[in-house]
Amino acid sequence: EKMLAHERAHVHGGHSADVLLLELLCVLFWFHPLAHWYRRSLRTVHEYLADAEASRRTDRREYGLLLLRQAHPAQSLVFANHFFQAPLKQRLLMLTRSASPAMRGWKYSMALPVLMLLVVYFQENTAPATANAPVESPVYSPEQLTKQPEFPGGIPALVAYLSANIRYPETARRQKIEGTVLVQFVLDETGAVAEAEAVPSPKPEFGEMAAEAVRVVAQMPGWLPAQAQGQAARCRMSLPIRFKLE
Repeated sequence: EKMLAHERAHVHGGHSADVLLLELLCVLFWFHPLAHWYRRSLRTVHEYLADAEASRRTDRREYGLLLLRQAHPAQSLVFANHFFQAPLKQRLLMLTRSASPAMRGWKYSMALPVLMLLVVYFQENTAPATANAPVESPVYSPEQLTKQPEFPGGIPALVAYLSANIRYPETARRQKIEGTVLVQFVLDETGAVAEAEAVPSPKPEFGEMAAEAVRVVAQMPGWLPAQAQGQAARCRMSLPIRFKLE
């Protein structure tokens, strides 16, 4: 009778539908361990509920002894869907527990509004910082531009500017070091040089020449700005600068 009461509690609680739903969930999310953990946890909760319902019809001590006998049967022949499913120790502990007082539930319910107020408070404090954060326009490569930037006066004026402003590093001159330094720089929407850096060279003796090339590029006058989709745009450019002794 106790076992039948236990199984009727499963039926009346609709536990079979829960089990089928969780099995389907595990089929869909077989790769996720949380789905299998949730299935095992729900089956354990089902056993707790069925034990609580069945123990109301008899003495809890007798029902606990029944669980022990089912856990260690004298005969090896058992039903396919066995009465004993959840861990025995946990089921016995749940039988001895009393229901939590209603006041404890009210305490937990009062914590929910406080948590919601904290969430709203932190969102309000962080929202202005996010809204006022500057959005930097994208940097286009030359092949993405509809109009290329242009140095005032064209290539001849650029060559003249470099020749007039580059100072050959004294150490490189004494050691008779020659070579080409590749400088990459960004032109902003107005055509001004926003940032410039030399592409690293495997030759350490190029250090002073690279620094000089970056200095000259960073001090260049403003270019005629590039355009992308009909609007002034930031773009990234590369400029080789050759150091050669006369």
